[in-house]
Amino acid sequence: MPADSNPFPAGGNPFPADGNPFPADSNGNPADSNVALRESNRDLGEAIHRRLTMTGGATVCPQIARRGSPVPWPARPMIMMKTTPESDRRVVRRQQALERSDMTPEVFDAAFARLHGNVYVERTAILSPRERIAATSRCAPDDVIVGGIAAKIMHGGLWHDGDFTVELVRGPEAGNRPGRGRTVARRAGLVPDDVVEIDGIAVTSVVRTAFDLGRVGPPWRALGHLDDLARAGGFGADEVRRYAERFAGHRGVRQLRELLPLVDGDAESPPESWVRLLMHRSELPTPELQIEVVDDDGRIFARIDLGYVRPKVAIEFDGADFHTSPAQRARDEARDARLRDLGWIIIRIDAVRLRTDPWGVVMEIERALRSRGGYF
Repeated sequence: MPADSNPFPAGGNPFPADGNPFPADSNGNPADSNVALRESNRDLGEAIHRRLTMTGGATVCPQIARRGSPVPWPARPMIMMKTTPESDRRVVRRQQALERSDMTPEVFDAAFARLHGNVYVERTAILSPRERIAATSRCAPDDVIVGGIAAKIMHGGLWHDGDFTVELVRGPEAGNRPGRGRTVARRAGLVPDDVVEIDGIAVTSVVRTAFDLGRVGPPWRALGHLDDLARAGGFGADEVRRYAERFAGHRGVRQLRELLPLVDGDAESPPESWVRLLMHRSELPTPELQIEVVDDDGRIFARIDLGYVRPKVAIEFDGADFHTSPAQRARDEARDARLRDLGWIIIRIDAVRLRTDPWGVVMEIERALRSRGGYF
């Protein structure tokens, strides 16, 4: 690097001589770096909002302010709230904020994090999944509907990645204009009956959401989403099957038809759904889910993920938090010892085994069943 291109001052240290880039507080005590940074970002965000207000700019997305206006499709009675949600007050559009205030892009990026497209939220805001979906939806064009995994969350689903995509779907009568920095999909055959309103947000119905999620890949993940939605929304497999008849030949419909008979709302995690699908495709007997085991006094001391009660074969999936502490490890070992004393065979599976040795898992389950006289 040329000498004149060094971004640091002489000596190469960008921090003050005492090594602390944060100033001392009013009492002369060193300021905590995290606290100072959070307070700095919060004050900066509030100053930006005040500046936008003084210059005539909206402190929230324009769509939020006009929710009382008629919506062409679908007809959804969105009313203007008397009190704007705290999460909405923290949302701005980057270009608008830069144009209507005197801050630099660097200052803006220090105070705001990207939420979706050109929509940003204060870095001090910690949004729940539903708040994130609500903020994204309210900043979108009026003719979009929340779909996919985000719709499942709005219906009460619990399983999703931390960085899940808020999928916005255009109605059949919507135009083809761009989605203002966001990816907006079009869903084949979407009709007004496929849309419901949850907390003032247009969302695909439970049946339509099941139809969409059951066609995504890989199949084990699709089954996990369907199990989660069945637990939360209670859709009927026959209802979704009849709905899918309208879309014969569309992508993923064959997969959906295969998975619907396997849907079980008692499943408690996507990996459990993954194991069940593997067992089904390997022609193993259908296991029972969430098996409760009692001691001699009739007290429940164990709850097995899935397995077979009569031959006493337990199949447990070890997630990322399995055996995270010595105390937890000791409790698990004591529980397993009690199960073995009662004659249970315990088969433990983790994500690595499912990815790298799925047929080894199948053979272990089959051997356990055969050892107990199982015939299938």
